[in-house]
Amino acid sequence: IYGSTDGENFEVLTSQKNLRYTNQADTLEQAKNNIKSFEISDPKPVKYIKIVADRTNGNWFTARAFNFYQDTTKKMEPFVEIEYSTTSLTNQNVTAKIVSTNSPIKVLNNGGKVSYEFAKNGTFTFEYEDIYGSHKTIDASVTWIDKEAPTASIQYDVTSKGPGPVVATLVPNGEEITIVNNNGQETYTFTKNGTFEFIYQDAAGNKNKTVASVNWIVSNTQNHSSMNVVKPTPSGISGSSSSSDNNQQNAQVEYRTYSTTNVSLRLPTGTIKETDILKENRLVLNETLKNRVGEESQYFEVYFENKETGKETLNSTSIEMILKIDSSKKLLAIYEVGENNVLKSLNYHLIGNNQAVIETTGLKKYILSYENKDNTQPIESNKDQNSTSNDSDSSSKEEEIETEKETIQIFDNIYFWIIGGVSVALIGFGIYLLSRKNGSKETFSEAECI
Repeated sequence: IYGSTDGENFEVLTSQKNLRYTNQADTLEQAKNNIKSFEISDPKPVKYIKIVADRTNGNWFTARAFNFYQDTTKKMEPFVEIEYSTTSLTNQNVTAKIVSTNSPIKVLNNGGKVSYEFAKNGTFTFEYEDIYGSHKTIDASVTWIDKEAPTASIQYDVTSKGPGPVVATLVPNGEEITIVNNNGQETYTFTKNGTFEFIYQDAAGNKNKTVASVNWIVSNTQNHSSMNVVKPTPSGISGSSSSSDNNQQNAQVEYRTYSTTNVSLRLPTGTIKETDILKENRLVLNETLKNRVGEESQYFEVYFENKETGKETLNSTSIEMILKIDSSKKLLAIYEVGENNVLKSLNYHLIGNNQAVIETTGLKKYILSYENKDNTQPIESNKDQNSTSNDSDSSSKEEEIETEKETIQIFDNIYFWIIGGVSVALIGFGIYLLSRKNGSKETFSEAECI
């Protein structure tokens, strides 16, 4: 027989061994012959009783009609304990209440009130008097109040001037936090200079804000990455809009960034529903695609998940997308995968060695075509071979150039001799004609003289 004052910590009050039935208990009289009495030599105040039977032989044990007797020669001690309004981590006040479960008590301090409110962690001692007039104390202690707001800092992947984008990462200072905006993402991608406010809270519900600010993205690529919306000119009206008007229009367009582990994109606010979530689904390359793009390539699908309509691919929306690149591999190309696995090569530009920017209409399936860098032999190990090869190529080119020069020179000489020969022949023929003409005149003169 076990006893306990709190229902959790039990101690043995008494026990008996070798209990046996004296006879089959088919009647009430027969059952009375099997009554067993358990005497407690040192009675103790208890609130809970637990009876345990350990079987040593046979297949079953049964007992019923338990009778408990109170030792009236002992004082009944009051069971006093502290109850709390909450025992979980909280940023609210906690109320502690002194409770006696079996006899009345009188609180001597705290203005006679049985409750004490904790505004911060600490200990309060209740002083009370029991039914026997004894003065006693009990402590109420609270350690789970947290009213201090969490803090966090911003880390940037790029801090020098450049074309961007710049990825800002929120880093908690110590305790764990939960980001309540930005789709729960700890990163925000800047494609142009500006600010973004992270809102977060700790486990107790305390909220705080930290602002990420970027002003080092160069202006010559700012328009390219901002995807500004330009107001069209009405038909039949000529003229141009000033830069200040365009800036005013662009300032009126608000954007929201959506990110997954490897994909980040920015859309004008209102393009999709607030509850839509950007998803990135890894796909498996079949043998045909492996042969075309390489087995080291990465195949994935990007879409927004809508709880009501399913996938949203924004087919008619122009989107600038930033893809994370595996810097341990060599990027060969980026493809858009259409129906029947038709591949369309996409233009892209790299940002550092781990990001690529593409422009696409709608969200589709994509392939990042890679090959292992190990497949390319190091330049140093082939230095002499490359040098010899380059020297050989250079010598061959020089020989070809020299041969070409000689050929041109021969042709130049041939042209010279042909032109020279023709010229001499024409001159000789002219002299011959002149000689004949002069000879005829002289003959005629002599005949005339005779």
